Amino acid sequence: MKKRLPLFFIILFVLIRLSAIAQISDSAIKVHLFRIDYGFSFPAGDLADRFGACSSIGASYHFKTARNLMAGVSCSYFFGGKVKIADDLFSQIQTSQGFIIDATGGAAFMDTYERGFSVMGSLGKIISGTGKNPNSGILASAGVGYLSHHIRTEVAMNAAPQVYDEYAKGYDRKAGGFVYNLFLGYQFIDDQNIFNLYGGLDFSHALTVPLRDYQFDLMGPEPAMLRNDFYIGVKVGWMLPFYQRSVSSYYYY
Repeated sequence: MKKRLPLFFIILFVLIRLSAIAQISDSAIKVHLFRIDYGFSFPAGDLADRFGACSSIGASYHFKTARNLMAGVSCSYFFGGKVKIADDLFSQIQTSQGFIIDATGGAAFMDTYERGFSVMGSLGKIISGTGKNPNSGILASAGVGYLSHHIRTEVAMNAAPQVYDEYAKGYDRKAGGFVYNLFLGYQFIDDQNIFNLYGGLDFSHALTVPLRDYQFDLMGPEPAMLRNDFYIGVKVGWMLPFYQRSVSSYYYY
């Protein structure tokens, strides 16, 4: 059975390729797009007081109409290695040398990270006449959804119970709320269905509020103030298209 699996996937890939280039089109067509992407962004607003630059990975489904309108849903996972307020968070449980004592009586090896996610729906438009074929070109889109971010604390071998598991939530500054997104870039659907890529400038503005009832270092909840969190960066991705006709014409005389 295991030996048959690779053969199955090879046959599936060949069938997808043949179905993509078998038929002929010289106009924009309907396309189902399954996309994966990588992004890199810098924080601004309230977010810049808490985190540094971060990366993201995401997946999405989009449907492109014959008029080059696009509608889709997406999800992204954020991760970064710079937490600017880490020293202040744990000041009450640190020694005078700035260490946290672990369960063995030694200094805990601890790191903090940015983590988060977003879920959005979006509408977009491919500007006709700006690409190699009618289904490619400059892409502009806008989306709305939900975004959440928090501070993740990791201790070697989980040896510091005061910042482990449920206790870690008392320091994580979790926040979430409404987000809108703007994207401007270029989308390319290859004639041969191989190099299906997109990339461009990516901007998100999240209106978040604190989500934890209690933070240990504050000895109470974080102030219930609306936060303006901005992500400004770039995003690139690869697409797997499914369509009924190929994206270019071939003429034989």
